[in-house]
Amino acid sequence: MNEAFDIEEHEAALFNGDDPIRIEEARQCISLWIGKAYWSRDAERGVIRQVLFRNISVAGKDLQVDLVGADDAHAVENVRFDHVKFNGKPLTREQVKTNSAVRKVTVIP
Repeated sequence: MNEAFDIEEHEAALFNGDDPIRIEEARQCISLWIGKAYWSRDAERGVIRQVLFRNISVAGKDLQVDLVGADDAHAVENVRFDHVKFNGKPLTREQVKTNSAVRKVTVIP
């Protein structure tokens, strides 16, 4: 199913419609990170916002969800986890690791 939608500069979208996603044998299965790394091209950091993870089941040991912003001006914000399961159990807010540059995280079992 392909739908047309607008993406602002430096924003991206990935969606799978309503089909569930299953990931097996993953450790750091969800990571949103703003920082400088060897593949970074821009000197300025961006922002990550309005991200939805929906209908995802993950199996594995020591599963991690990490959300890391760079600072207040380069934050991760408005991230929603909707029906995400780790090893058959609903993801909890306590399982989502964040730093001080992350705002408005919602977990819906």
